[in-house]
Amino acid sequence: WSGGLLAGCFEPNPKPCFPRGQVPHKFEFSLLDNDWDHFLPYFEDACATFPDLENAEVDLLNGPESFTMDNAYLMGEVPGLRNYFVAAGMNSSGIASAGGVGFHLAEWLAEGLPAKHVWSVDIRRVHSFQSNQRYVQARACESLGDHYRMIAPKRELTKARGLRRSPLFDVLEAEGARFGQKAGWERPNYFSTAEHSAHEDPFLGPGLQPETWGEAAWMGPAAAEHLACRSSAALFDMSSFAKLLVVGDDAAEVLSQTCANEIRGRAGFSTYTQLLNARGGIEADVTVRELAPDRWLVLTATDKGVRDKSWIEAASEGQRVQLIDVTPMYSVLALMGPYSPQILARASGLGDEKEAATLLAGWKSNEARELDLGFTRVTAIRTSYVGEAAGWELHMGADMAPPPHETLQK
Repeated sequence: WSGGLLAGCFEPNPKPCFPRGQVPHKFEFSLLDNDWDHFLPYFEDACATFPDLENAEVDLLNGPESFTMDNAYLMGEVPGLRNYFVAAGMNSSGIASAGGVGFHLAEWLAEGLPAKHVWSVDIRRVHSFQSNQRYVQARACESLGDHYRMIAPKRELTKARGLRRSPLFDVLEAEGARFGQKAGWERPNYFSTAEHSAHEDPFLGPGLQPETWGEAAWMGPAAAEHLACRSSAALFDMSSFAKLLVVGDDAAEVLSQTCANEIRGRAGFSTYTQLLNARGGIEADVTVRELAPDRWLVLTATDKGVRDKSWIEAASEGQRVQLIDVTPMYSVLALMGPYSPQILARASGLGDEKEAATLLAGWKSNEARELDLGFTRVTAIRTSYVGEAAGWELHMGADMAPPPHETLQK
């Protein structure tokens, strides 16, 4: 490096360099003020590796680097801004990644689709709350600190947690839930009363930040939960599902054109399907249910709401269609496992095995029915994610989630 040796670091405690995320005008190729107090511990590490550095003439070059909240690029078409593409947030690999980023972005611009699967870096994974500058700073600093750290499988981030919570969050936490996050939503990864007692913070613990590639602390509780679901039943809080309301005179036509399976003519049923692009490739994995001829409910993955909404909007240009993100308005419970018919029958006021068998026999796969649970009313859809013939997805207003959950638990 100019006749010398270049030594640098990815420090575990980086410093945000611009207040409120505002880069000064014409800052490109500029440097920041030197901070030897911050850099000195890492320089001492470099001297331990290269002893001659201790007696060398040293210049400190202190410049900014761009890191994102999840250590992945921001690439693609910006939601709500047709034909406005970005390639930013390269996480210190801009030069190394330039060829690949440029290739995929050029294909995207020319063909309307990227050549490869680039969902992990698609800017449509970003939600509006993630533009909060305190959130960005906390997460970007954690991303940089983790950049070259050996990360064990299933490790959860520790900063900026607890942002999006199900109405059942407090109930689940009291039952020993240890939470992981996706798109800001806190969701139980597993339950452990022992870890709950030892670690008051439900976002921290040996099962959430494991340091091993061997048997981690989360494996035992997770295995017990799997066995319980296979042998009896389990109740899942799936309220983090992204939920899109598709409304308008052309809603049915747009969804029929984009869905791989036929969604029309199935009033009273939910349809599991994929959304396809012009190449026949899969853009989304969803369920679609008709609420009225001009009103449809689409459920998709927790972290795909922004992406899928943007994609359907682009596919429906010129049509009489509007998409509304109604994710916070509804909660979803999933009752799964071989005993789920008996549990649902009892919770809805049917008492014996015969009535439970009748309930199951007459309820078609993916059929949606209105059902009383305790003092509340839910939409119950017969479906399963766990390989059993018996299972239900229960939809209700978010304000009504605790009573059905309590009824089913009892």
